[in-house]
Amino acid sequence: MAAPFFGSLAWIVAAAGVFAAPAAAQGQFHENGAGPDPDGDTNPATRTYALASIGAEDARLDPRFRVISFEPPPGGHNDAIGDQYARRYGVNFSKGLKRQICEEGQRYFRYDTFCAYIAPPSGAYAAHYRTDRRDPLVVSFKTPVCAAALSIYPIGGREGERFEATLTPYAGDRKLKPASVRFAWTSDTFRWRTMVGGFFLDQSADRVEILVESRDNEADIVQFLVDDFGVIETDCENALEDIRKATGFEVAEDTLTAKPAEE
Repeated sequence: MAAPFFGSLAWIVAAAGVFAAPAAAQGQFHENGAGPDPDGDTNPATRTYALASIGAEDARLDPRFRVISFEPPPGGHNDAIGDQYARRYGVNFSKGLKRQICEEGQRYFRYDTFCAYIAPPSGAYAAHYRTDRRDPLVVSFKTPVCAAALSIYPIGGREGERFEATLTPYAGDRKLKPASVRFAWTSDTFRWRTMVGGFFLDQSADRVEILVESRDNEADIVQFLVDDFGVIETDCENALEDIRKATGFEVAEDTLTAKPAEE
């Protein structure tokens, strides 16, 4: 399998109440205090940060991620993706996701034009998600994970159109604090430019909801491509520390606005 490849990496890092407890003991509180829900607003005490590496053309997912690249087997073009990865990876995808051939950017329009110009991060296949009700793509895990990430590409954008990708983690019925990455669509690239993900350092997530929407054109139909979905089940503290030490990363709270790479 080809190594995951992307030009603009965006990580979303969430740490919940237990991680905040030592700071609270020292008198340092954030807006929700410390603990599962100290202010009773149903929003757990979390700290969320977005990290980004813009234009890092040689970037790769940390090897501690277990990566689903959507390459067959199993399946072929336009097959529905649901529980095919449950046995090996412990991952299930919600309805609306189908395998999508993107070989060589589909230069001959062999099947459709979803991948007509932009190559996926790795391999010849990605996955296409479509919803007519603005529902997010839901990814569930047999074993809760402390990190998840995936490459994304909005379909049908126009040059400069503003998009926002949001990843919302859940621990059981608890909705953890979501984080977002804002970016501009461009055709001036030969591979997908953006990856979003989350680190859940003290409260692992048993599912995440992922939505990519235009901020300029509201529509009921939402569709985007995904590839190289990766998870980490343990030792995320060390993985995150290694990423923090890497050069070329930006950090922001809650929402990161990704900027184009310098020429």
